[in-house]
Amino acid sequence: MRGLERLEQRRREAHAAEGQHAERAETEARAHLAQIDVDEANTKRELSDAERHVADAEEATRVAESVLVERRRVVEEQAARATEVKVEATQARERADRERSVLGQLDRSIAELNARLVLPWEIKA
Repeated sequence: MRGLERLEQRRREAHAAEGQHAERAETEARAHLAQIDVDEANTKRELSDAERHVADAEEATRVAESVLVERRRVVEEQAARATEVKVEATQARERADRERSVLGQLDRSIAELNARLVLPWEIKA
């Protein structure tokens, strides 16, 4: 009988050890699941932060693009105005050159007329 009691004792010890092992495994599994939940929450928060950063970057890109388009428009307007001013200056210079030429011809014509002009008191009888 003593052998049967010993076997029964061993069975109980083995059963208790199995129970303790199962409890430890369950505790470890719960701890592991809790860590997974924490990691998932952290990942979701990081993903949310990343999505917010992407949205901020996209908005900054839209603003920068808008500013760039406006600056290009202003530069194009300034370039067009500069071209107009250059054309006007060239036309004014050409007009001034023509008017100087005409004035020079008038001065020469007046000088020729003055050279031919005989005043009455210069007439010798």
